[in-house]
Formats: sequence, C-alpha cells, structure tokens
Amino acid sequence: MRKRFCLNFVPMKNETIGSFASRLTQRIMAVLLLTMAAIAIVVYYIVQDGVSDEVEERYQGTLLHTREQLRRVLSDVAVAIENNVHDVERDIDNPDKMYEHADRILRNNPYLIGLGVMFEADYYSSQGRWYEVYAVRDSIGAVSVTQIGSENHDYLQAPWFLKAMANETGEWVAPYFDDLGAKQLLTTYFSQIRNREGRIIGLIGADISLEWLRKRIKDADERNNQKFVSDGKHKAYSFIIDNNSTYIIHPDSSRILACNFLDDTKATPDEEDDRLAIRMLAGEESEESLSMGGVSSQVFFCPLEYVNWSMAIVVPKAAISRNGSALGLLILAILLVGLTIIYFISRYTIRRTSKPLTDFAAHAASVEKELHIANKIQMSMLPKAFADSENIDIHASLVPAREVGGDFYDIVQRDDLLYFCIGDVSGKGVPAALVMAMAISAFRMLIGQEAAPECIVQRMNETMSRDNEYCIFITLFVGVFDLQTGCLHYCNAGHKAPLLIAPGVSQPSILAIEPNLPIGVFPDYTFEGQRTQILPGTTLFLYTDGLTEAENAEHEQFGFERLMTTLQELTEGVNTHVIINHMSKAVNRFVGHMEQSDDSTMLTLRWNRRSLILSCDINEIPRLTEFVTTVCRDTSFNDDAVQQLILAVEEAVVNIMNYAYEADAKDKVFLTAETADNQITLTIMDSGRPFDPTLVPQPDLTLDAEVREEGGLGIYMIRRNTDAMHYERRDGYNVLQLIKYNSVR
Repeated sequence: MRKRFCLNFVPMKNETIGSFASRLTQRIMAVLLLTMAAIAIVVYYIVQDGVSDEVEERYQGTLLHTREQLRRVLSDVAVAIENNVHDVERDIDNPDKMYEHADRILRNNPYLIGLGVMFEADYYSSQGRWYEVYAVRDSIGAVSVTQIGSENHDYLQAPWFLKAMANETGEWVAPYFDDLGAKQLLTTYFSQIRNREGRIIGLIGADISLEWLRKRIKDADERNNQKFVSDGKHKAYSFIIDNNSTYIIHPDSSRILACNFLDDTKATPDEEDDRLAIRMLAGEESEESLSMGGVSSQVFFCPLEYVNWSMAIVVPKAAISRNGSALGLLILAILLVGLTIIYFISRYTIRRTSKPLTDFAAHAASVEKELHIANKIQMSMLPKAFADSENIDIHASLVPAREVGGDFYDIVQRDDLLYFCIGDVSGKGVPAALVMAMAISAFRMLIGQEAAPECIVQRMNETMSRDNEYCIFITLFVGVFDLQTGCLHYCNAGHKAPLLIAPGVSQPSILAIEPNLPIGVFPDYTFEGQRTQILPGTTLFLYTDGLTEAENAEHEQFGFERLMTTLQELTEGVNTHVIINHMSKAVNRFVGHMEQSDDSTMLTLRWNRRSLILSCDINEIPRLTEFVTTVCRDTSFNDDAVQQLILAVEEAVVNIMNYAYEADAKDKVFLTAETADNQITLTIMDSGRPFDPTLVPQPDLTLDAEVREEGGLGIYMIRRNTDAMHYERRDGYNVLQLIKYNSVR
C-alpha cells in the first residue's frame, strides 16, 4: 500500500479595511436607532393609549353628565307634581279651581311646557263628559289655560290615561308628539287625584319637552366632533331609546318615534350589535366595541333613571385614537430629527478622534496579511510528500489555534528507516512558530548525522537550550522505524505517550515511555532511548495535548477517556486517514461552536507488511500453507521451491506451537513475507521462551536412530529446505528469518 498523507489547514480570510470612521458612526447610529426606535414605539403606544383613554373618559363623562341633568329634571318634576296633588284634592269639589292650580303649577316649574288636570267621565256633571283643564307655555313664556277635553280629544279612551288611572303611583309615559296642546315631542309624568273617600277620580299630567334634551345632546356631539374628529367623515353621535327600543333622540330626526333600535340591530349579521341592544334594554351601564353603519366604533351606554330609557354615544375608533396617533407621530418626527443631528455630529467627531485608530487598523491589516503569509510559510515546512513504500500507511493533521502556532511534525525516510517526530512548543503565536521552525530545521539536519533518536533529541536539546531567555520548551517524540523488521527505536521528551492499536485487540495500549524532560530546559540533560517491536498491522497514534484538552461550552475537556473510546469505535484495519478524520469529527461534535484554544496535531502510521497471525493451534496450519503458497506464486517460484519452503515454515511454526509457550497460553505466532527478485524472506515471530535454532548442532544421520541423540531433525529439515536462516531475540520476541531462493538445491 502506498502512503497517504494530508494536512488540514484553512487560513483566516483577510478583510478589506474601509473607512473606519464611517463604519463606526454607522454602527453607533444603528445601535442608537434601534434603541430610540424601541423607545419611540413604546412611547407611541403609551401616548396613544393615554390619549385614547382620556378621549373615552371624556365621552363617558359627557354621557353621565347628560344623564345626571335629565335625572335632576325628571326628579324635580315628579317631586313638584306629588307636592301639588294635595292642593288639587283639597279643592276637588270646585271645578273652576282647577284652572288656578294648573296655572300656578306650570308657572312655578320652568321645566314644564304644559300641565293638565283631567277627571274621569262625568265627574263634574255640570261640565259634561270630558273635563281636562290644560295650561300651556308658549315660546315667549306666557301661560294660557283652557279646557281641552271633548269628543275630538277623547282622553278617556287613550291608553296612557287608562294605564295611569289603573296605577297606584305616579309614572312617566313613553315620549309622544302632542299635536293638540304643546305641538312638540313630549314626555309626561302622571300622578293620581283621589276624592275624599280615597278613590282615584283623575290625573295630573306634567308635560316636559324633549327639545331641550335634543339640543343639549346635539351641542355636546358637535363640541366633541370639533375637538376629536378632523376628517368630517366618521363623526360621533348620541341616541336615546325607550324601554321598547324606539328611538327618542337621534341625529336623524326621521327615525325618532319611527324606528326601533332592536329591529336595526337584528337586521345586521353582527351578533355584537344584537347583544348591545339587549344589554341596553336590560338597563346595563358599560361599553361595547362593534361596527356601527360599517364603521368600527366604541359605544358607551347607560340607563336613564325614572323613565326606563337608555342613552348611548357612538364614537368611531378613528376619532378616539386620532389625537394619540398624531402626538405619537410628532414624537417620532422629533426623534428622527434628533437622530439626524446626532449622526452628523458623531460622524464629524469620530472622524477627528479616530484617525489614530484608523491608522492602527490599517497597520493591523498589514500585520494580518503578514501573519497569513507566515502561516503559509510555516505550513510549507511540514512534509508534503513521502517516499514510495508498501510497508507503511501515514496520515497527519495539524489545526493551529491562530494564524501561526507551535505544533509540528516531520516524516523523513532514509533507505529502510523512517524518521518521524511530533512536538508541541510552549506558548502560542509568533514566538512559538519561530521555535517550531528552528526545531524542524534541527531535526532534519540531525537525522543525517545521528541514527539513534535519543542522540537526535540530545543535540536538539542542546541547540534549543542555548540563549533561551524566554524559557520556551518543547515536548517532543522522535522515532526511528525499521520498515523491514518492524523495530521502533524512540525517545520521548515530555510528550504525550503514543497509543498502539494492535490487530485483533479491541483496547488500544499506551506505548511505554521513559520520563524524560522536555527539550530546551536543561542543556546537559541526558535523554534515554527505548526500543519496541511493532507487529504487522499495528497502528501508532501520536497527538498533542490540544486534542485531549479541547473544551466545550461547559469548559469540559475532551479528555483521554473519550480519545480511547473514539479509537475503539473504529473498524479494524481502516486506513490511517479514516482514523484521523473520525477523531476530528468526534472532537468537533464535542466542542461545538467553542473557539479553539490550542493547536491540535495528530500523526498516525501503520506497518503494512504482508503478514499472517496464527493462534497456537495445529488446526491453523492450513492457513499457514495457503499464506506461503500465495506469496510464492506472486514471485513465480517453481513447485519444488514452493514445497520446500512450505515444509521448512511448517516445521518451524509447529515447533513454536508445541514448545514455545506454556500449555495453557493463548499467545500468537506472527509471520511476515518480503519478496525480492527471485527471493522470499519469511520472518516468524513469537513471544515464547528464548530459543536460537541456529545454535542447535547438525544431527549425525550416519548413526542408527536407537543410538542417535533425540532432537535436531526438525531444525535439520528447516536448514535443508531453506537457503539461509537468521535468529535474534528482539524486545521480548524470538525473531527467525528464513530465506529461500527460486532454485532447487
């Protein structure tokens, strides 16, 4: 498999710097405008509601004032008549005295337009069947008294007379038009006259003209309309209905005593109108919001005492809100003018005072551009390509927290050795980036001079500690990996321990490290190196602390446990770029929209030699045979060479299965295959008891089996069927190499 390598980095976009003063002024004005707009809207509605409430209270007051005036008039009239009934009854035997009483009562009560004293049929036989003395006041205030009862004015058959005679107390009758006496719209209060035995024999009727009430209501409507209505279209008006909902007072005189309010509301589909009429007839005092004549209106209504009438004022809602809206618009206009003045003053002032800031912004833009270039230079120092190799799969990712950062890594291959490092410079920004550049340069120079990673780290420490006035240090991991044998020689200088993801193992393990100090602290510090054997298919995962210390909105860190859990989620054998992408997505989901606080770097490599892993079970031998056969066919080995190599490998592996481990051990046998021109090298590894087959002497095959020493034949067969055999004990593993050429010997 060829190496795959990727660097993930997105540079910050540089914005063009415009007029600082203009933008600052616009932003200030935008905030001020929004604030003032919110205040203006609140003030507008408060003013409108306040003025509307005042208008409603004015109309309500007009309604109640009119009711109070009418109540006083009606009360005074009723009291005056009741007080004079006794005078009339005292002279009940003298019909001529009725003229004097009628004249006196009328003159003493200015509210009355007429007053009648009438008796039952034939009460005064000398006066005939009808006897009604009626006093009337003309337009100039003169009073005249006449007897108007006659066949043509037969009051005896009038419903109002019959009803009043049947009552025990005085009452007001419904309004009517008097075409005989007063010749105008009247309402009358009747009180009974009794004889000396207490029997009701007649009535005193006091007539009140409704013309004064109509004029008063009309004048009040005109005053209110002049003050609150300017368009002349939707005017307020008042009306009065009696207990039968007949109009008594109405701006349209043709509707008085001719039209019924309840009939009008029933003719409309609006249930609110019908409810209004019902409430008015029920004697309620309130208000309703509804449409009157197609105009959205507020109707104020109240009952009129004594007469069982109801009075209402119909006010268009436009008239109620007009003054409030006008005042609110005036306030808005004043605010707009004020904002315009503030804008020009602010712009002028900010232009004068912000010139240093504008210069600074331009300089900052220049610095940002330079940082962007520095970022590109820094990223260009990281490896962009890797030498061809089927034995290794590499992927890396570096995400700086700022334009430039202190994390770094490097990968260099020299022959069969892979030199790699990952580091984290203390601090951030430009200082860390400069130290990072020095560290990479030193690493690349030293790998051509030193083979051991501890020597490379030692000399890098000497270089970085020299003149380190700011005490900047670097955590560093340097590894040298043998692509042929899988041996990893490494030195860790205070860095996070890498993780090993071995094939067939679900839980990643931590690579054992010596507790060395970071470089750049003490120039004379001695660093310890380490070695370990990497099995085929094993993945090495290296990272900086920016990965585990990434924080979410609750300031909770991603942490080592989540790192391990995320690695366990991966399917065995996935490519290294899949590992890093999966880890990056997990961190991004955890962090969310939080700003990155530290550089984050990951480096992953896997040793991908052709390999086979066997359990210590003789039943695994068919898999071994198939593996060796496949390798031989890929190199076009002849059949004899194939069979010889299979025989040698099977013999070596069976010996390991039978003798290398304890009886109950569950360890593995690892095989790797490397092919070259006309040659196959098979490496067999196990972690069992140390055993060097190359030290076993050749058996003496000339002796009989009974006298020949036991053992050695298996190793003899291995030597016989291979061209070379090498052994070494490496990091707790027996490593046996069998070499076979494509020829029969």
